[in-house]
Amino acid sequence: MSRSVTLVLESGKTPDLWYSGQGIGQFADENECRRVADEQKVPRLESFLFRDVGFLEDEVADSVPDEDRADFDRQLGEIRRQPAWHDPTEGLRAVQPLLVHFRERAKVEDDPNDYLATVVQDLEAYQTILQQAIADNDRFRFED
Repeated sequence: MSRSVTLVLESGKTPDLWYSGQGIGQFADENECRRVADEQKVPRLESFLFRDVGFLEDEVADSVPDEDRADFDRQLGEIRRQPAWHDPTEGLRAVQPLLVHFRERAKVEDDPNDYLATVVQDLEAYQTILQQAIADNDRFRFED
């Protein structure tokens, strides 16, 4: 399954910059991204990912098995407390170490399918958009 992660601005402004979103959404290993963030003591990208509580309540809740209900309800409570929009300065702090990390990997690893190149391309686009969001005093979130 293909998953794409899009950076969305609160202003609704659409960046004039193309990126696939699949680099982070599909080709970057989540555990590797978490490890880099934790080592650099920066927020994890997933902390900026918007979760639609209404969708989870309307479409998912009824299908959760009874034995998983308590965990689902706990996670739903955490999602309800998440902010809808984030400071782009924090997003930039999260993106930049990942960009350095994946650029280094792309230099030394064979990448016949250009997966690493796609990850780097997405991170470069996120960086550019976040820098502009800072200048515009805008806020952001990631959506998948």
